[in-house]
Amino acid sequence: MNYKEFFIGFLIGFFIFISYINHTISLSYIILTLLLFYIVRTLFQHKEIFQSIAYLKTILITLACFALWLLLQPLILNLKYIDAFKEIKSQFLIPLLFFFIGIFLTTFQHKKITARTLINIIFFSGFLHLLIVVFMSIVLFLKTGTLPIRKVYLVPVDEINYLSGIIYSMFLAEVYNRIVNKNKPFLYLNQYLLPIIFLVFVFSIYIQGMRWGVVTFSGTSTLFLIIVLFNINMSLIKKLTIFLLFLGILSTMVYENFKHDKRWGDLIETVSIVLQDNSLYWVNKHKYPCPKLSNGECVNLSNYVRLAQQINGYKLLLDFPNGVGYSRYAYKNAIQHKYDAGENSFNFPHSSIVNLCIGVGFIGIMLYLIFLFFIIKFLVVQKNSYSKFFTLFFLFTFHTRSLVDSVMMNHNLKIFFLLLGIGLVSSISHNKEKNI
Repeated sequence: MNYKEFFIGFLIGFFIFISYINHTISLSYIILTLLLFYIVRTLFQHKEIFQSIAYLKTILITLACFALWLLLQPLILNLKYIDAFKEIKSQFLIPLLFFFIGIFLTTFQHKKITARTLINIIFFSGFLHLLIVVFMSIVLFLKTGTLPIRKVYLVPVDEINYLSGIIYSMFLAEVYNRIVNKNKPFLYLNQYLLPIIFLVFVFSIYIQGMRWGVVTFSGTSTLFLIIVLFNINMSLIKKLTIFLLFLGILSTMVYENFKHDKRWGDLIETVSIVLQDNSLYWVNKHKYPCPKLSNGECVNLSNYVRLAQQINGYKLLLDFPNGVGYSRYAYKNAIQHKYDAGENSFNFPHSSIVNLCIGVGFIGIMLYLIFLFFIIKFLVVQKNSYSKFFTLFFLFTFHTRSLVDSVMMNHNLKIFFLLLGIGLVSSISHNKEKNI
C-alpha cells in the first residue's frame, strides 16, 4: 500500500472517529477538503469514470429532484433565502458531498483501497469508540464496585448510541453473509470473535442507558434473528433453542434498563394523557402548565414531550402542506408560526422523520420516499453480498432510529450519505476492480 492509498484510508477512518467527538467540526471540514481535492483531481485524469456510474442514474435524478425542491421551497414560501440557504448548505448540500465521496472512492477501487478495505476501516474506527466505553466502564466498576450508566467519556452518550446502531448494522450484515449465504468473511473478524463482539454490543448498549437505544437494538436484533433462522437449514428444536437463548440475553438487558430507568413506570398512563389532553406543554415547558398524572404529580417531561411532539408533529404537516423550509429547526419554526410558543420553546421534536416532514412538506416527502424506493429496488436486484445486506440493514436501522430521535442532521447525516455511497457502488454484482 503506497502513501496515497494509506492516506485516503486514514482520512476516512479518522473522519468516522472524530465525527462524534465535540468541537471537531473544523477537522472534519479539512478532511472533506482533502478528499474532494483528491477526487476532483482523479476525475480530471479519468473522465471515463462518470460513465461507469451510469447505473445510479435513476437514484441520482430523484436525489437531484429532492435537492431542487429544497432550493426552490424558500422562494415559494417567501422565506429569507440567504438564511434558508445557509441551513440547506450545512444540513444537506455538504452531507451530499460525502455521498459522492463514497461513490467515487468505491468506484476508483484502488488495488489496495477497495470497498472492502474502506468498510473495514469504518467498522473498526466506530467500534473503537464502543471498546473505549466498555473498557472505561469496567475500570470504574473495579474501582467503585458500581457499574456506571450513561457515563460520558470521549463521546456524549446519545452520540455513541447513534454510532452503535451504524456499526451494529455492519456487524449484522457480516453475520447474515456468513451464516445464510455461506460467503467468505467480509469484515476482518475471526468467526470465534463474532459471539464476543455481539456481547460487546449488548454490554455497550446497556451501559449507555439510552432507553430508545435499547428498544431499537432489541427490536432490530430480534427481527434479524427471525430472518436468519427462517433462511437456514436447521432442526426446529435447535432454532427454538437459539431463539430462546438470544431472547434471554436481550430480555435481561431490557429488564435492567426498565429497572434503572424510572420513566418506564408511568409511560402507559402518559400515552393516555397525550391522546386526551389539549395542553401545549410540548410546545414550551416554561410557558404552559404541566399535565398531571393520576397521583397528582407532573408527567415525566421525556415521556410526555416525546409522545406529544410525535403525534402533534404530524398534525402540523396538515397546517403546512408545503412545509416550512428544510432545517434542523423546522419543528420549532412551525410551532412558532402556529402557536404563541414564546421564548425557550423546544427546538427539536425527538424525531428526525417528524422534523423532515414538517420541513419539506408533502412534495418533499414524496420525493424522498421515491429516492428511498429506487435505492431499495436497486439493491434487491443485486447479487447477494455483504455490501447489499449492509446497505439494506443500515437503511432500516438509520430510519427506524430517526423515528424516535433527532438523528438526520450534522455528522450523522454526513456518515449516512458516505456509507450509502460506498454501499450502493460496492453492491454492484458486475462491479470489477479498477486500478487508478
